[in-house]
This record gives sequence, structure tokens and C-alpha cells, in this order.
Amino acid sequence: MADTVPSIADASTARDPVADTAGTTGSDADTAVVAPGKMTLPTLTGMVVGSMVGAGVFSLPARFGVATGILGSLIAWAIAGTGMLMLAFVFQNLAIRKPELDSGVFIYAKAGFGDYAGFNSAIGFWASSACFDCSGCATAAT
Repeated sequence: MADTVPSIADASTARDPVADTAGTTGSDADTAVVAPGKMTLPTLTGMVVGSMVGAGVFSLPARFGVATGILGSLIAWAIAGTGMLMLAFVFQNLAIRKPELDSGVFIYAKAGFGDYAGFNSAIGFWASSACFDCSGCATAAT
């Protein structure tokens, strides 16, 4: 086991793997350490938006708890949790009854109520998602 742990003497004789591959070819060059590439603007933008939304997720319940107290927070969480559970049951029931429909809100509304209702439900779902994301970013930024 002692031979698996490098000693201080081994550290002083260690070589830089990038410098070692400067004049080599073949399998020695495959072990070189490669520097990571630059991040693109969409990647950086996504990271900023994600951190803003993440900060809002943690700061909003605290501010809500201060404003309403513990009882108000518990009641709000219970109502929101019950609503989400009911929505999950609705989609579970739809998936069991119509297994051939697999495109989410749009296809369920289209199959049940026609093209116009399907389109409106899809646009409404998209708009609510877009507004929620923007308001979450704006709230977290303040």
C-alpha cells in the first residue's frame, strides 16, 4: 500500500504532461491534458438565468414566511401541493385512458375539444411558462 501513495521526493521529480507531449507523437500525445474550450454566450446566459431563478426559489418562501407567518406558509404550501397532486392525477388518468396520445397538454386538449382548443391550450401553457420565468428572474434580480 505504501507504493501507491507518492512521496515528497516523487513530487519534486514529477513532470508536466503538457510540456512532455510537445515533441512526441503517437500514444504519448493522447494522454495530454487539454484545456477546456470557451463558453458561448447562450451557455453563459443560461447560467445567469438559472442562478437568478434558483435564488428566487430560495428567497421567495422566506419573504412569504416573514409576511404571513408560519401558519400562512403552511396553508399556502398545502394548497399548492394539493393542486399539483390533482394535476398529476389528471395527467395520470389521461395517460391511462389514452396511451396513444403522448405530446402533453396540446394533444390532450386537441383530442378532447378540437384544433382551436388544442392551439389555445398550447399557447396558454407556453405564455404562462414564459411569464413565470421572466417574473422569477425579475423578482430574483430585485
